[in-house]
Amino acid sequence: MKDKFAIFLDIDGTIFDGKEIKKEDIDAINKARKAGHFVFINTGRSYAVIQDEIKRLELDGIIAGLGTHITYKGKTLRGVIIPPELLCDIAEYALSENLTIQFQGETESLFINCDMDPEKTVTDASDMLGKFRDVRISKFIIKDQFSEKDRAFLSDKFDIYQFKAYGEVAPKGYSKARGIKIIEDYLGIPHENTIAIGDSANDSDMIGYAAIGVAMGNAEASLKLKADYVTASIKDAGVSKAIKKIVLGGGEE
Repeated sequence: MKDKFAIFLDIDGTIFDGKEIKKEDIDAINKARKAGHFVFINTGRSYAVIQDEIKRLELDGIIAGLGTHITYKGKTLRGVIIPPELLCDIAEYALSENLTIQFQGETESLFINCDMDPEKTVTDASDMLGKFRDVRISKFIIKDQFSEKDRAFLSDKFDIYQFKAYGEVAPKGYSKARGIKIIEDYLGIPHENTIAIGDSANDSDMIGYAAIGVAMGNAEASLKLKADYVTASIKDAGVSKAIKKIVLGGGEE
Protein backbone atom coordinates (compact mmCIF):
# COMPACT_ATOMS: atom_id res chain seq x y z
CA MET A 1 0.00 0.00 0.00
CA LYS A 2 3.01 2.30 0.14
CA ASP A 3 2.39 3.72 -3.32
CA LYS A 4 -1.39 3.87 -3.04
CA PHE A 5 -3.28 7.00 -2.02
CA ALA A 6 -6.64 7.23 -0.28
CA ILE A 7 -8.64 10.27 -1.37
CA PHE A 8 -11.52 11.55 0.77
CA LEU A 9 -14.05 13.88 -0.84
CA ASP A 10 -16.67 16.12 0.70
CA ILE A 11 -19.94 16.36 -1.26
CA ASP A 12 -21.66 19.76 -1.24
CA GLY A 13 -19.57 22.50 -2.77
CA THR A 14 -16.75 20.06 -3.49
CA ILE A 15 -17.94 17.48 -5.99
CA PHE A 16 -21.68 18.20 -6.21
CA ASP A 17 -23.13 21.65 -6.86
CA GLY A 18 -26.74 20.69 -6.26
CA LYS A 19 -27.33 19.87 -9.90
CA GLU A 20 -24.51 17.76 -11.26
CA ILE A 21 -21.08 16.23 -10.84
CA LYS A 22 -18.57 17.47 -13.40
CA LYS A 23 -17.58 14.86 -15.99
CA GLU A 24 -13.94 15.83 -15.43
CA ASP A 25 -14.27 14.94 -11.74
CA ILE A 26 -15.87 11.58 -12.51
CA ASP A 27 -13.15 10.80 -15.05
CA ALA A 28 -10.39 11.68 -12.56
CA ILE A 29 -11.96 9.48 -9.88
CA ASN A 30 -12.20 6.59 -12.31
CA LYS A 31 -8.58 7.03 -13.46
CA ALA A 32 -7.32 7.17 -9.88
CA ARG A 33 -9.17 3.99 -8.96
CA LYS A 34 -8.01 2.24 -12.14
CA ALA A 35 -4.44 3.10 -11.11
CA GLY A 36 -5.04 1.33 -7.79
CA HIS A 37 -5.79 4.30 -5.55
CA PHE A 38 -8.82 4.50 -3.25
CA VAL A 39 -11.57 7.12 -3.40
CA PHE A 40 -14.11 7.67 -0.63
CA ILE A 41 -16.86 10.16 0.03
CA ASN A 42 -16.46 11.69 3.50
CA THR A 43 -19.53 13.65 4.50
CA GLY A 44 -21.42 14.95 7.49
CA ARG A 45 -24.61 13.77 5.80
CA SER A 46 -25.96 10.48 7.08
CA TYR A 47 -26.28 7.75 4.47
CA ALA A 48 -30.03 8.37 4.09
CA VAL A 49 -29.56 11.96 2.93
CA ILE A 50 -26.66 11.44 0.52
CA GLN A 51 -27.76 12.38 -2.97
CA ASP A 52 -28.50 9.61 -5.49
CA GLU A 53 -25.99 11.18 -7.87
CA ILE A 54 -23.25 10.47 -5.32
CA LYS A 55 -24.43 6.93 -4.59
CA ARG A 56 -24.26 6.13 -8.31
CA LEU A 57 -20.56 7.01 -8.50
CA GLU A 58 -18.07 4.16 -8.70
CA LEU A 59 -16.28 4.58 -5.37
CA ASP A 60 -14.44 2.39 -2.90
CA GLY A 61 -16.73 3.42 -0.10
CA ILE A 62 -18.53 6.11 1.85
CA ILE A 63 -17.87 7.68 5.24
CA ALA A 64 -21.23 9.13 6.28
CA GLY A 65 -22.67 10.85 9.31
CA LEU A 66 -19.36 12.23 10.59
CA GLY A 67 -17.72 8.82 10.63
CA THR A 68 -20.63 6.97 12.25
CA HIS A 69 -21.46 4.92 9.14
CA ILE A 70 -18.63 3.56 6.99
CA THR A 71 -18.80 1.24 4.00
CA TYR A 72 -16.05 -0.29 1.90
CA LYS A 73 -16.91 -2.05 -1.35
CA GLY A 74 -20.46 -2.59 -0.16
CA LYS A 75 -19.43 -3.95 3.24
CA THR A 76 -20.41 -2.02 6.37
CA LEU A 77 -17.33 -1.43 8.52
CA ARG A 78 -18.98 0.84 11.06
CA GLY A 79 -22.64 1.43 11.91
CA VAL A 80 -22.96 3.53 15.05
CA ILE A 81 -26.46 4.59 16.07
CA ILE A 82 -27.93 6.64 18.89
CA PRO A 83 -29.98 4.38 21.23
CA PRO A 84 -33.77 4.99 21.14
CA GLU A 85 -33.82 5.78 24.86
CA LEU A 86 -31.31 8.58 24.34
CA LEU A 87 -33.20 9.83 21.28
CA CYS A 88 -36.29 9.98 23.48
CA ASP A 89 -34.45 12.24 25.94
CA ILE A 90 -33.25 14.47 23.08
CA ALA A 91 -36.73 14.68 21.59
CA GLU A 92 -38.22 15.62 24.97
CA TYR A 93 -35.64 18.38 25.38
CA ALA A 94 -36.08 19.65 21.80
CA LEU A 95 -39.86 19.81 22.12
CA SER A 96 -39.65 21.66 25.44
CA GLU A 97 -37.08 24.14 24.08
CA ASN A 98 -38.77 24.50 20.66
CA LEU A 99 -35.64 23.39 18.78
CA THR A 100 -35.75 22.48 15.10
CA ILE A 101 -34.04 19.13 14.62
CA GLN A 102 -33.38 16.72 11.79
CA PHE A 103 -32.45 13.26 13.03
CA GLN A 104 -30.41 11.72 10.20
CA GLY A 105 -30.32 7.96 9.86
CA GLU A 106 -29.01 5.15 7.72
CA THR A 107 -32.21 4.80 5.68
CA GLU A 108 -34.44 7.73 6.63
CA SER A 109 -34.69 10.98 8.58
CA LEU A 110 -37.00 12.16 11.34
CA PHE A 111 -37.96 15.74 12.19
CA ILE A 112 -38.91 17.89 15.16
CA ASN A 113 -40.55 21.33 14.74
CA CYS A 114 -40.00 21.10 11.00
CA ASP A 115 -42.47 20.92 8.10
CA MET A 116 -40.41 18.52 5.98
CA ASP A 117 -42.50 15.33 6.27
CA PRO A 118 -45.55 15.02 8.55
CA GLU A 119 -45.31 11.20 8.56
CA LYS A 120 -41.73 11.39 9.84
CA THR A 121 -42.32 14.15 12.37
CA VAL A 122 -41.83 13.52 16.08
CA THR A 123 -44.64 15.17 18.03
CA ASP A 124 -44.11 13.39 21.33
CA ALA A 125 -40.86 12.11 22.82
CA SER A 126 -42.44 8.68 23.26
CA ASP A 127 -42.49 8.35 19.46
CA MET A 128 -38.79 7.46 19.66
CA LEU A 129 -39.64 4.43 21.78
CA GLY A 130 -42.78 3.59 19.81
CA LYS A 131 -43.44 4.05 16.11
CA PHE A 132 -39.87 5.27 15.34
CA ARG A 133 -38.00 2.85 17.59
CA ASP A 134 -36.51 0.87 14.69
CA VAL A 135 -35.22 3.91 12.78
CA ARG A 136 -31.43 3.80 12.99
CA ILE A 137 -30.32 7.39 13.67
CA SER A 138 -26.61 8.17 13.28
CA LYS A 139 -26.44 11.89 14.12
CA PHE A 140 -28.59 15.01 14.05
CA ILE A 141 -28.68 18.64 13.04
CA ILE A 142 -30.05 21.52 15.09
CA LYS A 143 -31.03 24.71 13.31
CA ASP A 144 -29.34 27.99 14.31
CA GLN A 145 -26.87 28.48 17.16
CA PHE A 146 -26.57 26.32 20.26
CA SER A 147 -27.42 27.98 23.55
CA GLU A 148 -25.32 27.33 26.63
CA LYS A 149 -28.24 25.26 27.93
CA ASP A 150 -28.18 23.17 24.74
CA ARG A 151 -24.47 22.58 25.10
CA ALA A 152 -24.80 21.58 28.74
CA PHE A 153 -27.53 19.10 27.85
CA LEU A 154 -25.67 17.52 24.92
CA SER A 155 -21.97 17.72 25.74
CA ASP A 156 -21.80 14.72 28.06
CA LYS A 157 -22.60 12.20 25.33
CA PHE A 158 -22.07 14.09 22.08
CA ASP A 159 -19.55 16.13 20.15
CA ILE A 160 -20.99 19.39 18.88
CA TYR A 161 -19.91 21.12 15.67
CA GLN A 162 -21.28 24.65 15.40
CA PHE A 163 -21.53 26.43 12.05
CA LYS A 164 -23.18 29.69 11.02
CA ALA A 165 -26.73 28.52 10.41
CA TYR A 166 -26.79 25.12 12.10
CA GLY A 167 -24.97 22.70 14.34
CA GLU A 168 -24.13 19.04 13.80
CA VAL A 169 -24.22 16.61 16.70
CA ALA A 170 -22.56 13.17 16.66
CA PRO A 171 -21.82 10.52 19.29
CA LYS A 172 -18.65 11.38 21.19
CA GLY A 173 -15.43 10.64 19.36
CA TYR A 174 -16.88 10.62 15.85
CA SER A 175 -15.84 13.01 13.09
CA LYS A 176 -14.76 13.09 9.46
CA ALA A 177 -11.16 12.81 10.67
CA ARG A 178 -11.90 9.65 12.64
CA GLY A 179 -13.52 8.21 9.53
CA ILE A 180 -10.25 8.64 7.66
CA LYS A 181 -8.34 6.99 10.51
CA ILE A 182 -10.65 3.97 10.44
CA ILE A 183 -10.08 3.51 6.70
CA GLU A 184 -6.32 3.99 7.10
CA ASP A 185 -6.19 1.24 9.68
CA TYR A 186 -8.52 -1.10 7.80
CA LEU A 187 -6.69 -0.86 4.48
CA GLY A 188 -3.19 -0.35 5.83
CA ILE A 189 -2.81 2.95 4.01
CA PRO A 190 0.19 4.99 5.26
CA HIS A 191 -1.00 8.24 6.78
CA GLU A 192 1.27 10.23 4.44
CA ASN A 193 -0.82 8.89 1.53
CA THR A 194 -4.12 10.37 2.74
CA ILE A 195 -5.74 13.28 0.88
CA ALA A 196 -8.85 15.18 1.94
CA ILE A 197 -10.66 17.66 -0.32
CA GLY A 198 -13.36 20.01 0.94
CA ASP A 199 -14.83 23.49 0.83
CA SER A 200 -16.46 24.49 4.11
CA ALA A 201 -15.92 24.79 7.84
CA ASN A 202 -17.35 21.33 8.46
CA ASP A 203 -14.41 19.93 6.46
CA SER A 204 -11.87 21.55 8.76
CA ASP A 205 -11.10 18.51 10.89
CA MET A 206 -10.49 16.18 7.93
CA ILE A 207 -8.42 18.82 6.09
CA GLY A 208 -6.33 19.20 9.22
CA TYR A 209 -6.01 15.47 9.82
CA ALA A 210 -5.14 14.25 6.31
CA ALA A 211 -1.50 14.33 5.27
CA ILE A 212 -2.51 16.48 2.31
CA GLY A 213 -5.44 18.82 2.92
CA VAL A 214 -6.91 20.40 -0.20
CA ALA A 215 -9.32 23.33 -0.18
CA MET A 216 -11.54 24.06 -3.16
CA GLY A 217 -11.18 27.41 -4.90
CA ASN A 218 -14.67 28.25 -3.67
CA ALA A 219 -13.80 27.23 -0.09
CA GLU A 220 -14.22 29.44 2.96
CA ALA A 221 -11.16 31.58 3.65
CA SER A 222 -10.45 29.86 6.98
CA LEU A 223 -10.26 26.47 5.26
CA LYS A 224 -7.89 27.77 2.59
CA LEU A 225 -5.56 28.96 5.34
CA LYS A 226 -5.62 25.51 6.95
CA ALA A 227 -5.11 23.56 3.71
CA ASP A 228 -1.80 22.46 2.22
CA TYR A 229 -3.02 23.24 -1.25
CA VAL A 230 -5.86 25.20 -2.89
CA THR A 231 -7.28 23.77 -6.10
CA ALA A 232 -9.73 25.27 -8.60
CA SER A 233 -13.37 25.92 -7.73
CA ILE A 234 -16.14 23.39 -8.13
CA LYS A 235 -17.33 25.04 -11.35
CA ASP A 236 -13.87 24.46 -12.78
CA ALA A 237 -13.70 20.82 -11.65
CA GLY A 238 -11.24 21.46 -8.83
CA VAL A 239 -11.44 17.86 -7.61
CA SER A 240 -10.15 16.55 -10.93
CA LYS A 241 -7.32 19.07 -10.99
CA ALA A 242 -6.23 18.13 -7.47
CA ILE A 243 -6.30 14.40 -8.23
CA LYS A 244 -4.29 14.93 -11.42
CA LYS A 245 -1.72 17.10 -9.68
CA ILE A 246 -1.21 15.05 -6.51
CA VAL A 247 -2.06 11.48 -7.48
CA LEU A 248 -1.85 11.03 -11.22
CA GLY A 249 1.19 13.25 -11.78
CA GLY A 250 -0.46 15.20 -14.55
CA GLY A 251 -0.17 18.68 -13.12
CA GLU A 252 -3.01 21.16 -13.32
CA GLU A 253 -4.60 21.80 -16.69
